[in-house]
Amino acid sequence: MRAFFTTLLLWITLITTMDAQAVAERIVTGRLVDDAGLPLPGVNIVIKGTTIGTTTDLDGNYSITAPIGSTLVFSFIGMTSREVAVTATNLKSTPPTKEKKRIANTNLPRWSPLLMQDTIAKPEEGVAILSDETPVFFFDEKNFDPSRIARISSISKKQTARKIGKSIPTHGYTIKMRDNEYIEKSHLTYTINVGIDRANKLPSLQNTYAQGRSIDGTLRWQGASQHEIFSWGPSIASLEYDGSNYPFDKNGQLVKAGEGNGIAAKTTDPLTFFKTGYHSEHFLTFSTGGFLSSLITAELGRNTTAGIIESSRYTRTNMSLQVKKISFSKTLDADFNTSFYNADGNLMNRGANLTSIVAAVYRTPPSFNNTNNLSVRQAYHDADAYRLDGTTTRAHAVNIVDNPFALNDELPDKDDSRRFHSGVTLRFTPNRVFNIKTSGHFEKQWNENVFGLLPGHAGYNDGRLTTRGDKQTVFSGMIMPTFHRFNIEHLQLDFVYQFRHENRELKRLDAFNLNTADPRNLTLAENLFPLHTNVNRSTHELLFNAKYETNAFTAKVGNNAYFSGSAIRSKYLNFFPSLGILFIPTEIYGVYVDPIDQIKIFSSWARTIHEASLVATQQAFRSTNVDAMDYHRYYESNEVFFRAGLAPEIESKFEVGFNVSAYPLDLNVTLYRNTTNDFIAPVLSGNNFTLTNASKIVNRGTNITLSYTTDNYREVRFNGTLTFCKYNSQVKEIYSEAPYMPIAGFKQIAGVIAEGQPLGALYGSTYLRNEDGKQIIGADGFPLVDWSMKKIGNPIPDYTLSLRPEVSYKDFKLSLLLEYQRGGDRWNGTQAALDFLGRSKTSADLRNTIDYIFEGVTLDGQHNTTPVSFYNASHTFEENKWVRYGFTGVGEEYIEDASALRMTEVSLSYLAVNKTSNHFIKQVTLKIGVRNLFVATPYSGVDPSTTLFGYTAANGLDLFNVPATRSFNFVVNVKI
Repeated sequence: MRAFFTTLLLWITLITTMDAQAVAERIVTGRLVDDAGLPLPGVNIVIKGTTIGTTTDLDGNYSITAPIGSTLVFSFIGMTSREVAVTATNLKSTPPTKEKKRIANTNLPRWSPLLMQDTIAKPEEGVAILSDETPVFFFDEKNFDPSRIARISSISKKQTARKIGKSIPTHGYTIKMRDNEYIEKSHLTYTINVGIDRANKLPSLQNTYAQGRSIDGTLRWQGASQHEIFSWGPSIASLEYDGSNYPFDKNGQLVKAGEGNGIAAKTTDPLTFFKTGYHSEHFLTFSTGGFLSSLITAELGRNTTAGIIESSRYTRTNMSLQVKKISFSKTLDADFNTSFYNADGNLMNRGANLTSIVAAVYRTPPSFNNTNNLSVRQAYHDADAYRLDGTTTRAHAVNIVDNPFALNDELPDKDDSRRFHSGVTLRFTPNRVFNIKTSGHFEKQWNENVFGLLPGHAGYNDGRLTTRGDKQTVFSGMIMPTFHRFNIEHLQLDFVYQFRHENRELKRLDAFNLNTADPRNLTLAENLFPLHTNVNRSTHELLFNAKYETNAFTAKVGNNAYFSGSAIRSKYLNFFPSLGILFIPTEIYGVYVDPIDQIKIFSSWARTIHEASLVATQQAFRSTNVDAMDYHRYYESNEVFFRAGLAPEIESKFEVGFNVSAYPLDLNVTLYRNTTNDFIAPVLSGNNFTLTNASKIVNRGTNITLSYTTDNYREVRFNGTLTFCKYNSQVKEIYSEAPYMPIAGFKQIAGVIAEGQPLGALYGSTYLRNEDGKQIIGADGFPLVDWSMKKIGNPIPDYTLSLRPEVSYKDFKLSLLLEYQRGGDRWNGTQAALDFLGRSKTSADLRNTIDYIFEGVTLDGQHNTTPVSFYNASHTFEENKWVRYGFTGVGEEYIEDASALRMTEVSLSYLAVNKTSNHFIKQVTLKIGVRNLFVATPYSGVDPSTTLFGYTAANGLDLFNVPATRSFNFVVNVKI
């Protein structure tokens, strides 16, 4: 193998050396700026007659290798193209060639004779300058918007011609060029983004009925000392305080009005617990020319977020350094980059920590005051709100539910992560036929977590605490020799070898039954379970890619040979080809027919491989072995590792589509079908989960994008994009005798893998029905339940639509993003739990319903005629309509439509550009915006975009999910 590659490289080098003798080249590098010295990003630069080119970066810099005697074409959307000849010593402007024959729009403007003038040389500077007397672009100076810059390749020649034909003012841009060196003005950019966050959508709670239940035929108040979790007591208006020394309320216990001290019972709104959060971002960028004609960019940023739960905070500091185009010679250059970030968070969303806080808020009876008559601000950090003594929690149901302020202040959860990355890329380009690119990267990441419950909390009264350290080290490298020939056609061959070595070191210590005097000293805990493991994986890939390209046709073909120390070769075929075709029929003869500017037809297919992570990072499956009522006891226990014998996932990806440009419209349609064999999922075996090849999955989808762009009309511009997306992910086969495999949720309700069903289909309990589908009603008049798990919902939406219109006037721009999701089911477990507890508004509105007859048939098939009362105090408490079905109710009853129309974003910005070249401040951008301004949905819970425990795989499940937020932002960007 080594001898083969050595021979191949020698052969390629010989061919390219011979070609280099016949073709003289030079590297043209430079920076495009206007006469105020401001950069021109996004300008397209192409060697005429080929598809080889480049684009200026955000600072106007570019570099391209071109044969002497060739012509460089500088082009930009909405502006006249500029052609410049490449000579041995300077650049010379040349007249543009005539347009291809067209059927329509033949009245194009005459090219300005100024474009035919020679470049003005300034030998003393060694720079060729295209002066203001040889204008390069024509454009509307007042309405120039850098944010709208795009590549010319995305628009047809005909569309460009139409824009050129408009009557617009002219302005001369200057192009400064110098071989192998940037003419770079150093600049500094500072951005600050500050804003506030508010809870966006909260469930409707009742504030009418007190804590308690029916006892001996009477509605009675029962307080925290009775460990009462229900709010099925008497109306608060019928109660008053007795003034006794009651540790859970300074006003005393509640009694029937007329039997106390005459002070009426008060109601509290527990939702005031959620505070106004805030976020801030500071970002500093410095760019300047450096050694060996390089461009140096340094960045420094800091993000701070405080959530709507007081102690939930996150801070991240990142810094990076990039050195681009270090030109050691005309044939050898390099890039270097390094970055580092440090992030730390307190009370991040992990396990059930935030869910427990949210649940403690919602469950609080309106007759119980979590703050103990303190203000919310005081209660956050004053133990008088949530402690009776050193170990006893002051909560509405001691040892069953916690006070949310206690959890906020005492949860020990902390996260700290750091990441260092460094990489270097070398490019050797001896001529225009052959080049070699090689790169190497080193990455190290540290993650340290602490999570648990200190003694005295309901989730684990004796306390549990986990410390977890995960260290990841990655080495990767690549070498890619490329061979290409071009004239009118372009042929390119790439040979790639790349490797990756990953090491994961995991240290974890789980402690249970903590020492109450010193709970954070894990060595004093009664039960300790340490874990220390070190796992490695090395992979090698040999890739071959070939591309053939003309103006009207592009074809790509390739193959990847994959070798891994953890993948067993007998479990997969090591053949991963890829194919791609792009056909542009409008370019065949250069003839265009109105209103079509350009048509593109494309298709691709690829076979790919994916191995499971060495340590499972997706945690949603862990709660599937937990009873939903024990949600507050759930935490991310045990680790799931890659195991020997696990086959890699093999995916076959196919897509086909087309693009039609008919100015001012642009339509793009893509259809895809991806099939994944040996889909990897964790499966419960005994009390532990193991990674298993679970199933075969097929994903089908359609994406349609329609864009609309207008020209300036009285300094007003309008752009809009409409996107349609529809997809379905279906389980074609399950590799198990079990009818389904849960991947998220609880014992009573779960998202599952089930044959013939969508991936993540919702399974739960249903009402018992006869063969005709009619509900079967029991002798007491209430529906009977089938507690076996069946499909009750599909979380995948029917389709989604998004609309992003933008309107600009002079230097102002208004931007909107509207999104609509049609369909998609959600299990509203929060509603089920609040109904069960008597805390929902629904339970308050309907609890006095009497003589209600459920539609259905009796066990003997007769039409049901038995009237019932939803809540009759004279009956056994468990006969209550909602209590009888348990904490999660009947699964199908709480499946709701999650269709939603949301104003995802609205913003107004102002751009001020100073055209004076010697002015200190070059550009200022001001922006105000709102995210999640409103959500209109039939779903009765929190924002349906939220997921159980914050896990992506738990889509469609809602049990005390953390509310989404509405954000108000203010952004300032200054460039000097």
